[in-house]
Amino acid sequence: MTGMRNPLPDTGSTETGRFSVDGYLASVETLAFGPLSRAVWRAVRDEGLDNETGKPRSAQWTAAILDISSEDRDGLIAMTDEALEKFNLFDIMLKERH
Repeated sequence: MTGMRNPLPDTGSTETGRFSVDGYLASVETLAFGPLSRAVWRAVRDEGLDNETGKPRSAQWTAAILDISSEDRDGLIAMTDEALEKFNLFDIMLKERH
């Protein structure tokens, strides 16, 4: 059937709510995507993602702002194992869905 969204896969996480992996995945459906800023495009190029994905022009990319909890933000800045594992799982599951 077209137009039906795939159900969220089980992440194995016991965390629930808006700031869980499942909550972040669900919020992606409502984000407003737009062109990359120069700073984000520079980061894409610095990481080599333009070549890795075969999308060498910024016009081939879009981005959106994901609202994350202050706890997750602080964990990512500090590179805590918990935050890195959570967002690695989010990244993997996001790629599987889209």
